[in-house]
Amino acid sequence: MAYDRPDPQRERLSRRPDGRRSRADARRLRDEDRHPASPRGEPAAPDRGDGARDAQFHRPAEPWNRGLSRRYSAEARAPRSPTLGFRRWLLRPGLRAALHAALRAGRGHIVAAAREATPKTLYAKLSPATWDIAETARAVADAGADGLSLVNTIRGLALAPTTLEPTLERGAGGYSGPVLRPIALACVYACATAVDLPIVGMGGVSSGRHAVALVAAGASAVALGTVLFAEPFAARRVRVEMTEAAVALGYPSAAALRGKAHKSATFANLSAL
Repeated sequence: MAYDRPDPQRERLSRRPDGRRSRADARRLRDEDRHPASPRGEPAAPDRGDGARDAQFHRPAEPWNRGLSRRYSAEARAPRSPTLGFRRWLLRPGLRAALHAALRAGRGHIVAAAREATPKTLYAKLSPATWDIAETARAVADAGADGLSLVNTIRGLALAPTTLEPTLERGAGGYSGPVLRPIALACVYACATAVDLPIVGMGGVSSGRHAVALVAAGASAVALGTVLFAEPFAARRVRVEMTEAAVALGYPSAAALRGKAHKSATFANLSAL
């Protein structure tokens, strides 16, 4: 990179008596090459190629990056590794709380609108495709939800073996069935800790033991889905099996097992759920 005039500090860092650089010095030089400083000590605005600078580069700090140095803000927008950059970004003081607040505001507006439209009982069905479902649960609870429905399908894609084209007209679709069971357990477990709302647990349930596991994770009730295509009256069987499973564990009913996983969670039994 060309410089208008020699930089004594840079010369000192790049020319040690032993000809070597420390890791800190090398990192500093690399960062300066990536984000050259302007005379005011701020990152220089991008050059559009005609010698002009983008005036919008220097703009007031938005709520999500207030408190960040301008250099770190620019570095967060264009990290060498997207994952590493995002993780470093979240470590800044107050930024995680600000991000959570933004997510809660965005996810709660649908429930808030529904709450204004009806006095009826309102359950929010949440998708497991989120990095923090507990925060989503808090958002819909604050917006007026009476309960949670966990979980919705996850996005999946199937290709026809002969044509290798999507089997669904719209391409990807909701993927349900046994594969959802551990995902549903994790989501129910997290949300039962985050909010004090009744939870309807669902996802891959086809037996009484599956249902009892969801109740132990914190569900108030259990719903069946995919299994009903093969066994329309599976609910009757599962209900009986739930009671049998509870009695076998020494409890009078499945309801007595609600939240049991939270009271005795260990590395040994978490995998058994």
